[in-house]
Order: sequence, then structure tokens, then C-alpha cells
Amino acid sequence: MERDTRPPRTYLLFFLGIFLLAEICLVVLDLYYLYGQSGTVGDFLFDFLIVSAIIMTLVLFTYFALRGILVRYINSERRFHELADLLPEGIIESDLHGWVTYANDIALAWFGYSQAEIERGALNILDFIDEADRERALENMNITLSGGELKPATYRIKKKDGSVFPVQMSTSRITRGDRPAGVRAVVTDISEQKRIEDLVRDSEKKYRELADSLPEIVFEMDTDGNFTYVNANARRIFGYEEGARPETINVKDVMADSTTAVDEMRLMVRTRTMQVSRENLARRRDGSTFPVMISGQLIMEGDRPVGIRGIVADISDIKSAEKKIGESEEKYRSLFESSIDGILVVGLSTGKITEANQAFLDMIGYPIEELKGRSYAELTPARWHAMETEIIGNQVFVRDYSDEYEKEIIRKDGTIVPVSVRRWMIKDDSGTPIGMWSILRDITEKKVRDAEIERINAELIGYAHTVSHDLKGPIHEVTMAGQTVEMLLDRQQTEEVKGYLADSFDVMRHGLDRANHLIEDMLVLAESGQVPKEVVPVSVSETVAEVLAERFDDIRMRGIDVRLDEDLGVVVASPTHVYQIFSNLLKNAILYGDTLEPVIEIRSLRSDGGAHRYLVRDNGTGIPDAVIDRIFVPFTKGESGDTGIGLSIVQKLVDVYGGNVRAYNDAGACFELTLKDYDK
Repeated sequence: MERDTRPPRTYLLFFLGIFLLAEICLVVLDLYYLYGQSGTVGDFLFDFLIVSAIIMTLVLFTYFALRGILVRYINSERRFHELADLLPEGIIESDLHGWVTYANDIALAWFGYSQAEIERGALNILDFIDEADRERALENMNITLSGGELKPATYRIKKKDGSVFPVQMSTSRITRGDRPAGVRAVVTDISEQKRIEDLVRDSEKKYRELADSLPEIVFEMDTDGNFTYVNANARRIFGYEEGARPETINVKDVMADSTTAVDEMRLMVRTRTMQVSRENLARRRDGSTFPVMISGQLIMEGDRPVGIRGIVADISDIKSAEKKIGESEEKYRSLFESSIDGILVVGLSTGKITEANQAFLDMIGYPIEELKGRSYAELTPARWHAMETEIIGNQVFVRDYSDEYEKEIIRKDGTIVPVSVRRWMIKDDSGTPIGMWSILRDITEKKVRDAEIERINAELIGYAHTVSHDLKGPIHEVTMAGQTVEMLLDRQQTEEVKGYLADSFDVMRHGLDRANHLIEDMLVLAESGQVPKEVVPVSVSETVAEVLAERFDDIRMRGIDVRLDEDLGVVVASPTHVYQIFSNLLKNAILYGDTLEPVIEIRSLRSDGGAHRYLVRDNGTGIPDAVIDRIFVPFTKGESGDTGIGLSIVQKLVDVYGGNVRAYNDAGACFELTLKDYDK
């Protein structure tokens, strides 16, 4: 930028005015001498020219003498203003009365005024100050004018539009020689600084409010372990007065093992470990201790650690809960392992078995090492998969548990075990399903009992059927015969009538015998499953011989060839029970041996595990296929059968002695049975 060395036009006009004023004064003076002293016009003109030249010379000499000074002054002012306009601060100058004589561009922009308003001299520096700060500003300006020194002060500045903003103002005195001429103010807009300070203040307030509201201890301390801040809860937990100053407390005062606590703190600072978490034992002011979890973080200024900030949580409840959980886990494990029911846990995402108790391992035949990782579905026959999937979807996923249901599982050896099952959903802390409990009970014995109950129910149904049907025949015979007798007794007792009476009595006797025989068989059936009152070694050969002797007439009349082993052995049992078993089997063989050359065999087979095995067979037409599967169900009989109770009695008696009986056809009806010596 080219420097302008010319004085401003104002100064040229100033000197021209002085020259003209001097000339006017000279003309007036010359005219006075001309008229007052009777001088001539020539003298007047001569004096005027001489004095005018002198005045012009003096004026020009003064002008050119001051011209350099004025140019330097003007250039200095211009450089000051140009520099002021480059500054980020506002620069304001005023006279002794506060009237603004100069303001740089940024100050004008901040305050909303123009340079023209400044040049008119209509603005006072106090007009820029908010009314609340104006008195303090005036006092500070007077101190400045009197030569006192002030630190930068903060004011609220009012703009032309009435809005205000905060500034920091530094003032200095303007002097002319040794005399004060005004005040210069350097103004810094601190709106952003104030906003940040407010944010920091609000943040600090929120931080302390949050810290005071937390149930944990919040602390800050220096690198020597002296606390610089603790929240309100810290004083309460450690037992200090509410107004106790944190700097009076050291980490050694609140830790049970103060030496270790200090060493750990120093190690953290020395190694600049930014964050640590560890359990420790804290000490209250009264000396009592409690477990805590300390989470600490280094406070850094640049790359230098200046302290530690952290949170201390009282974990007494957690430790107590952990102890209870441990006790509960021990109880759970004890219950889990001692349960007579099988218990297993299946992961929901994989369907794999993750845990099983000993009862289930015994039930399934796998060791836990082989069972873990196997799919639950692998242990279930395929025919149950669809049903179980439906139960899980419609019950477990809907209400978190299932009703009890029955299925089968496959043992390691391939055998099938019937079980009853109940299942429960396992969820994590967020409520998300992660697995399922299954409790399984071996119901093999239940199935046997159910079959027994079914058989007993069938007996009861058969009993009712017999009472309602089979007894009707003999009762009807007796009733009709009784009516006939009643009618014949009213007639003359001729030989013919007596013959009819005798026939009627025979019919009545036959009907009563049939009814009595049926009732006796039912009583034997009812008592056949009972524990024998007395057991002795029973010779089976003698018992069979007794039965054959009783049935001798039937055997001879039918021409039956009876073949039996010489020694059928000895069974420890009730003699009556052994008799009833062979009596019913032989009666059945005699009744159904419907061939031209009937044969009955009674054989002693090779013993099976200490049990006595026998075979009773005939060479008749055999057992019809329609009834062979239920031949031992009470009241099951063929077309020519009697009461249908005899074989049921055989099965119940064989069960008493831990044996079994089966029927099959092999060139006739065959009954194979086992009996064990009765053990009291």
C-alpha cells in the first residue's frame, strides 16, 4: 500500500485561513495609519506589500516546518487504526468525559454503530455498558484516568438494537505529555467462553448431582491418595460427618489394608494403567469393614497423571447373595443328583443334551461323557417326534411348561423304556429362552400295573356279565321248575304227576348245582391272587396223581391216554395252589381233547434260573385264534367251555410264585408254565 505523505486538506485550509486573517488585519492597520497619520497611498501599498511578504514567508515557513511532523503523526494514526482493524478484539478510545473518539471496525460491528456516528461525537463509552454494570464501569474508568492499574473486568455490553453480550475489557490511560487525555479500552467478546463456562458449570452440576444420587461412592484423589472430591454417599457409608472436607481424608483412612491400597495406587500411576477394577476390603471410620468393588481411572493433564477418579460399590449384598447362591446351588445339585426321576437339560439352539442326573443316566444306560452333545431326538423313537414337537410348540413355548405326557426313550442297548415327561422352559436374565428342563420317570412298572388293572377291570366286567348272564340260565331253570312243582302239587298225586315232580326236582337240583359251581369258581378266582397262608414242599407228581384220580371217570369214558413224567419235582408252595393250577389245566385238556385218540401229556421241563418248568398239552383241535391272545382273561371260553374262569385262576396263582404261563398251539393246545419256590 502506497504511503500518503501529504498533509490532509484541512491543514492547508487552516494555514490559508491564518494568512487571510493576517492580511485583513494588515489592511485594517495600514488604513488606520493612512488616515490617522496622514500617510500616502504609496506608503500604504509599500507597507502592505512588505508586511504581506513577511507574513507569507512566516506562514510558509511554519507550514513547511510543521508539514513533516503532521505527516508522521497522520501516518502513525493511520497505522494504529489499520492495526486495530486487524485485531480480533474491539478497540475503543474516549476522551476524559467518555465520549468515543475512535472505534475499530470489529467494535463497530459488535455494537451495531457506524463510523459516521463516532465522528459526530454523539456516543459515550458508558452508553455501551449495561445499566447493571454501568456504575462499576464508571468507577473503573476513573481509576484508570487517575493512573491506577486494574485487572481485566467483565461487563455486559448493550448493542444498538438493545441486545446484550458478555465482554472482557482491559483499559489504559491515554496521555498528552504528562496529562491524561482519555481512555483506551481493549474489548474481547467472551460469549463463546461464557457459553462454554456455562456448559462446564452445568456439566459439573449435573456430574455432582448424579454422583450424589448414586448409591455407590464416587471419588477423585490426587497421586498421593488425598481425596479432592467425594459424593455425599461416601461420607455416609464411611461414617464421616456431612460437612467433612474430602482433602482431610486419605485413601489409607478408608482401606482395611492401607499398605496394599497405597502400593496399588502408586503402581497404577507409575505404570500409567488407565483403568483398573478389583475387589478390596474397605474400612469405616468406626473400624468395621465391608467388601467393595473399586473401579478407578487415571486423571491426565496432557501426558501427565495428576490423580485417580473412580467408583466404589459396596458389594456386601452381592457377596451375601453369592453365598446364598452357592448354598442354593449346593441344594440344587443335591436335589438334582438325589432325585429318583431322571432330569436332563437340553440347549434350545442346538437341541443337544448339556446336563443329566444320575437317575437319568441309570435309566438310559449312557455315561455322562457319551450323553453330552447327543441330540435329545436321538433318544426318542421316531414315532414320538411329531407329538413331542406339537407339545413343545403349543405348551412349552406358550406358557413355559408342558402337561405330563407319555412317550418312549431308547436305551444305549437299544431297548425301549416307557416314560412320563414334563418339560419347562429355561430363560436367561433378559427373559430369552435358552433351554429346557425335562423330568422323566420310568413307567415300566406303571405300565405293568395298568395292564394288571385292565385285567382286573376285565375280570370285574366279566364277573358282572356272569352274574347278569350265566346265572340267568340256572336261575331260570329253578324258577320254571318251581312253578311246575307248584302247579303239580295242586293236582291229584298220580304216578304220572309224581314222575313229573321228580323230573322238576332234578331240574331244580341241576340248576342249583350249576349256580353253586359258578359261584365257587368265582370265589376261587377272587382268592387266587392272595398270599398263601402256609407253604410246604409239595410233590407235584402226587398232586397230579390226585387230580387224575378225581377225573378218572371222565378220562376212562373219553378214552384219554395220559402220559406223564415219573418225577415232576417238588415245589415249595401252598398244596391247594398247586392242586388248583394242575386241576384247571387238566380239566381244560380233558374237555377240549376232541379227537378219536385223545392224549394228555404232563412234562417237567429243564429248570430256568431256579424256576420249575412244566408243560401240559393235549392233541385236540387247539385254541381258536380268536381267543388265544386273551385266553387268560376271566370268562374267556370256547363254544363248549364251562365258566371261563379256570385259566384265569391258573395265571393269578402262577403270578403269586413269580412265574409265568403262556398258551400256544402245537398239534393241540399247549400250556407252558414256570413256578418258583415261595420265599416268605
